[in-house]
Amino acid sequence: MVGLYSPRIEKDKNHMDFIILVKDEVQDFKKYTKQGCGKCSSSNKIPCRICNTTKFCNSEKFFKQVNFCWVKEEVIECEINERNCYYALNKENEVIQGCGKGLENLLNVNCEGNLCNTKELFDKTLFCLKKGKKDLNICNQKCYVWRHENGNLEQGCGECSKNSTECQTCNNQKFCNLENKVNKHCYKNEGENCKISFYDNCFMARNETNGGCGECNNLKFCKKCNGNLCNDGKDLPFYCFNQNKEKECKESYCYISNNKDSNGIYESNCGKCPEEIETNCAQCNNTPLCNTEKLLKNSFYCLEFTEYMEKTDKSYIGCESQCFVERIEIGQCLLFLII
Repeated sequence: MVGLYSPRIEKDKNHMDFIILVKDEVQDFKKYTKQGCGKCSSSNKIPCRICNTTKFCNSEKFFKQVNFCWVKEEVIECEINERNCYYALNKENEVIQGCGKGLENLLNVNCEGNLCNTKELFDKTLFCLKKGKKDLNICNQKCYVWRHENGNLEQGCGECSKNSTECQTCNNQKFCNLENKVNKHCYKNEGENCKISFYDNCFMARNETNGGCGECNNLKFCKKCNGNLCNDGKDLPFYCFNQNKEKECKESYCYISNNKDSNGIYESNCGKCPEEIETNCAQCNNTPLCNTEKLLKNSFYCLEFTEYMEKTDKSYIGCESQCFVERIEIGQCLLFLII
């Protein structure tokens, strides 16, 4: 029978906790071991070594050359100089035990000493979520979650720093330092951020109020989202008229042409005027629902002639500002539209 060992929590020079398993110094090796002739018991629940090398080979020194760890309620002998055992859970919540420090991609705790990798040790170990900082995710004091002023999230093991304003600590359960313990941020106008409860929404709109915290309320051309700094405008569509109905568009241009359908409604849609169009067409950009009948009627059109054209033609695509005419050196007159 092996000597008694008990877990002990100590601190390193940085005041971080670590777990070791040490032999109770009060107990005497001879009192809690048996030595003799023959083989070990068939039971694999008691640490035992056999030898046949020299006389009196079954000494205390021989026994202490190796470490023992639990594997599925059985005791196994580890390689010489391997002093660690581990207790882990896989994705199916199955227990995995053995010699060594275990796998990093599992929920894992390792310890130093004989038969230290117990369920009791695992249950007493505090695990913390980690993000934004390269640190261990095993802690024996507290976990923290911290929202930085720029909106970035940091999670890890330990206490909140003194200069952190949006930070919470916990130690009541595994992975207690969830993001929902701190506010999230939303974008506002002019590069500013606002703070809001984790469960509330941000909004983004295509008007003079581009974004902020909360709901859209009565804002038109507005969408809400639920996530930290989610209202960055990347998923906000553009809006154009399409046959007198509002339509979400992926590009910022809208157009309306003088073509009418059987109901007398002008052709309108997302995008620029088609290049092959043969009737007046006006286009606009970066303004929701800008492709109105008023835009079509107020647009003016230019004559167009270049050195590659044989005659002067009317341009069907409306100009935004003005037309010009220029006499070039060889006497030809070049007319350009300005869009």
